[in-house]
Amino acid sequence: MAQGSRGKETVVTFDVGEESGSPAFASSTSGMTLSSRSDGLTPKEKLAAANVAQSRANPFVNNTPPWSRKIVIQTVLVSIFVLPLRLLLFCPSIVMAWILDAIANIGHYVHDEPMPQWRCRIVNWSSYFWRAWLFSLSFQEINVVGTPAPRSEAPICVVNHVSFIDIFIMYACKRFMFVAKKEVTKIPFGRDIIRAGQTILVDRTSKKSSESAKEAICARARQTSSESAPGAPEWPTIVMFPESTCTNGTALITFKQGAFIAGVPVQPITLKYHWKTADPCKVYGGGPGIGIILLRMLTSWHNSVDVHFMDVYQPDEEEKRDALLYSEHVRVLMARDLRIPVTNHSYADVQLLLAAQKMNIRGNSRKKLNLEMNTLTDILDANCSVEEFKFFVNEFHKAAGKDGELTQDQLFEVLGMERNPVTERVFQLIDINSDGTLQFKEFMSGVALLYFSKDPEMHKQTLAEIVSRGQSSETGRLYFDEADLMCVANMKSFAFSRKKKFPVSKMKSMMDMSEDHPSVLSTVSLATEASDTEASPSSPPPQLWWTPDELYQYIKRNPKDFAWLQNPSLIKKK
Repeated sequence: MAQGSRGKETVVTFDVGEESGSPAFASSTSGMTLSSRSDGLTPKEKLAAANVAQSRANPFVNNTPPWSRKIVIQTVLVSIFVLPLRLLLFCPSIVMAWILDAIANIGHYVHDEPMPQWRCRIVNWSSYFWRAWLFSLSFQEINVVGTPAPRSEAPICVVNHVSFIDIFIMYACKRFMFVAKKEVTKIPFGRDIIRAGQTILVDRTSKKSSESAKEAICARARQTSSESAPGAPEWPTIVMFPESTCTNGTALITFKQGAFIAGVPVQPITLKYHWKTADPCKVYGGGPGIGIILLRMLTSWHNSVDVHFMDVYQPDEEEKRDALLYSEHVRVLMARDLRIPVTNHSYADVQLLLAAQKMNIRGNSRKKLNLEMNTLTDILDANCSVEEFKFFVNEFHKAAGKDGELTQDQLFEVLGMERNPVTERVFQLIDINSDGTLQFKEFMSGVALLYFSKDPEMHKQTLAEIVSRGQSSETGRLYFDEADLMCVANMKSFAFSRKKKFPVSKMKSMMDMSEDHPSVLSTVSLATEASDTEASPSSPPPQLWWTPDELYQYIKRNPKDFAWLQNPSLIKKK
């Protein structure tokens, strides 16, 4: 039998589709078919696909330029001659808008009924004060294109979320009703302003709260004027930010489906900010805090924002049944209007950045933690959560430091592996570019494949590629040096099994799985029978020739020997 050869490591590339036409459309198309395009690939090719498919854009970084001599001079001049006048607008505007909203709330305690018209008129007056407040923040121009659609035509509007001032820009255009996280009630003056807007509050950490919010959205969106008595108050148009978090406006991330579940027409609205010295976005991937952002806006010469009320989007029957399809089509339209791409980022990636922030990982380092968890889930079929991933983020940062790269020895230190031929092949598998170092995306892709893959066939292929020395070119059977298997048997410890802070899910261990699936290799062990062993002229130790399935069965018969390579979620907490 001819001996196979692993050969020299090569760089694997993966084409996710030619971007012909609009970048938004091209990105969206590839994003919706990632899983199907990666079928039939080897583990190395899947890792390459996951790395290439992730967008280079980082929508979670604030791009405010650093302090320069020109910016400092501008700040000093504006602070002396302009800022005092702006402050005369800034504080009184908020107070007057709050007073009007508080008056409108007096005696109205029912949250599930729309406000009477006379209360709505009082709330509408507050829009002038919000416009003055925006003026004090150097937003002298709000360029409105198009007109807000009547509620009868589009009961829901969807807007891209860039800044904490998005809501006030919408308030300055028309009285809308919003869906917001419950944390906004803690903002000074926020409670009365939210009540006056009849905002639907949601606790994003509670599934029950999310379901209640969806029911309220559907009920209010589907209520028509014909169902009410003549002259009865109606709900205002609902404005929703389907991204569920702020971005820097360079891309549209994945939309949540709450705005599209009702299946009613929506009016897309796009916001595009024009600034020079102060990026208004409040994101968590790196950049100044909200205090610095406010200061930079107050001391800017001039900023503006474009508000485009697009045509009402009428969903077809298929989109009414499929909220995901509906949301994706609207997202592509909005991205084309903004001339930006769409990415596979989601709110889960923001939660990962928030966890990194709590770990005291500084902003400059967080800029390198750009990851699309949805892409890893789709291509690698990985069942990974934020709670599980944030452990690896912390370990990567501690080992990589400012460089943002892991060497081979650093990877072994992070994963608690000894250096031997088997673990070296682990590094070769994860090192997609074969440059001797691991970037953050390469590391997290490897973690997802090794420890969180749900695909049994991919798990078999991965183990075979790591443990085997090569493959027969004639029969396709794998060969293993007995010395390598002895190295594996001696690797009893696994780094994460001893970490109390690592969340271990309630899944069966590989040992439990082996009881349900008896091994077909009942006679195969390290002392393999002669019929199963073939000598190799180029390697003195005896070699075992198995199929990938036979290797997998052997691993299941000896789970303790492979505990270092099992999913952390499969290891029982000690």
